[in-house]
Amino acid sequence: MSDYLEFGRIASTHGLRGEFKVELWCDGLDFAMQFKTLYWGVERNALNIESCRGNGGLAIIKIEGCDNIESAKSMVGKILWFARKDVVLEEGSYFQNDLIGLEVVDASTDEIYGKIAQIYQTGANDVYAIKNKSGVEKLFPAIHQVVKTIDLKSGKMTITPIPGLFDDEN
Repeated sequence: MSDYLEFGRIASTHGLRGEFKVELWCDGLDFAMQFKTLYWGVERNALNIESCRGNGGLAIIKIEGCDNIESAKSMVGKILWFARKDVVLEEGSYFQNDLIGLEVVDASTDEIYGKIAQIYQTGANDVYAIKNKSGVEKLFPAIHQVVKTIDLKSGKMTITPIPGLFDDEN
């Protein structure tokens, strides 16, 4: 598991006082507003956050030492990261990055369905896309009736498919 996870990308400047707009790749504005420090670059250079607010689905961020539009322009296009240690997840919650690549196994039969390749966010619940060794993709809902255990250390998720979920289509 990585010590740093993607926060978003600096999309453009905002105003003349050194603020910039960030396209969020994390779990929304409420999640984004909790950070006092973000990081950029391979070296994970620290950026101290002076303010963070929302504007049309983007975060408007002001960092320490960036006080004019020229400074803000130099940041455009950079990827921002947050430190895993700065976030406390609720019991049973996981970062999507940690779920990608987990082996998905039937809780009753130990049949291996494949590995989680992608996570789709829907209004009701997330949907996990798994790919088997042949590259066939199958989808299943991330609901407690299906997902039984998640063990990040062993790299395994056990599920109990609901009837018809993985039946082959003719």
